[in-house]
Amino acid sequence: MCHVRNMAGLELLVLVGVFSVGFGCPNGWLTHNNKCYHFSRETETWLGATRMCEFLKGTLVEIETKDENDYLKQQAKTIGHSYYWTALSDVEEEGTWNWMISSVSVTGDRFTDWMPGQPNNYQNAQECMALDRSQNYMWNDADCKTNYYYICEQSDSPTEVIG
Repeated sequence: MCHVRNMAGLELLVLVGVFSVGFGCPNGWLTHNNKCYHFSRETETWLGATRMCEFLKGTLVEIETKDENDYLKQQAKTIGHSYYWTALSDVEEEGTWNWMISSVSVTGDRFTDWMPGQPNNYQNAQECMALDRSQNYMWNDADCKTNYYYICEQSDSPTEVIG
């Protein structure tokens, strides 16, 4: 009987561990308006940054509003690195800037914060967008192969973890 009771307790423990609900952001991530943000401590190319964010169970950041942009700029100023990759790119079609995760274009009435004269596709080699410290972290197009810091995001909504 003792053996059966222990097995039932073990099964219950496994079920509790398998079906759990998590709230909030992972350790080391910052919370703002139901999103979690990770400011990297290392640099990557744009593609490398995309992959690192996926590894961290997030995505490269997509800036949707002025409020979100202001928050990210303030955090970037506090940390102080020169550039941060975001998910905005015109790699699919030159001059058509889309958030690469959601495929949303930044044309029309969508929020943008480009530096004056940007994007300019300098030397036909700038297809990814980074926040640029030299202009108060406004948006600047840059060569996707350059190593920059990056910002990942994920929702801080409740998530059911199975497994």
